[in-house]
Amino acid sequence: MLVDGRLYARMDEPGVRGAKLLHEGIANDIIQKVHSEGHFGVNNTWRRLKTIYTGPALFEKVHAIVQGCNTCQFRARVRRTRFNLAKPIDTPSDPSFMVGCDAVGLIHYEGKSPRYLLVAIDYLTRWPIAVVVENINEETMAEFLFTNLVQMFGVPRYLLTDRGTNFKSSYIQEFLKGLGCRHLTTTSARAQVNGLCKRMNQSVVQTIAKLAHENDDKEGWEKYVGHTLLAIRTMPNEATGLSPAKMLFGYELHTPATWLAPWGDFIEGELVDAIISCTKVIEHMSGQLWGEAKQRAKE
Repeated sequence: MLVDGRLYARMDEPGVRGAKLLHEGIANDIIQKVHSEGHFGVNNTWRRLKTIYTGPALFEKVHAIVQGCNTCQFRARVRRTRFNLAKPIDTPSDPSFMVGCDAVGLIHYEGKSPRYLLVAIDYLTRWPIAVVVENINEETMAEFLFTNLVQMFGVPRYLLTDRGTNFKSSYIQEFLKGLGCRHLTTTSARAQVNGLCKRMNQSVVQTIAKLAHENDDKEGWEKYVGHTLLAIRTMPNEATGLSPAKMLFGYELHTPATWLAPWGDFIEGELVDAIISCTKVIEHMSGQLWGEAKQRAKE
């Protein structure tokens, strides 16, 4: 059907627009733009593209462009055979029911201080979180969990990590206990139990490396973390068939390759006052919680 001078696929549901039709003249440019946002493989690039566009022989075009990408060839991964079968974790019932967390590092380049990457992923929606930090001590871990998980999505029912000392310290245990979050850990014999988070580590690191290499900016790799997260959050997941954004919010996020001009109403007044009031309460509660956890850890 024709909408505002553009062709869209016709949907069975009245009033719902389908995917936008790509004509031959711009198809390769659009595919290249979508692929360059994250430098994912053929299947993942195709899943991202088809949520927005349709057209003849698009998969073949995606395959040709991805296979010919010099950046992807530079970071190509050698597949390894799995000898120990992992038992899959049951699908959680709600977002933030179970969250996996892990640390990546040290990551460093000449002339720059070392950095770590803290990564978390929601086991239902596959929503990823990644933050660059200078260390992974217990205070940093607690701040990461509270700022990026609790403040944004609420307290997870379960937190799954490895048995690293930064996760197993008495301070972190008391902190999680105060939140009401149960801490689960993997064993050395079955580290693959947290495989979802480990695979996310790999996806994030590989994508950051590709983007930094493409822009000849290895020393500035930190600036590509946000780009990487946006790409992963808007890419349909192989297991769920939906993007993490769609699973979490119920709608797709637009990216620089696809978004339209923003619009919205400006809201001020009582809403702002209410937000400020709630913020003060949250700030007080978080400070009190950290203090109590630290005191109990010393006992």
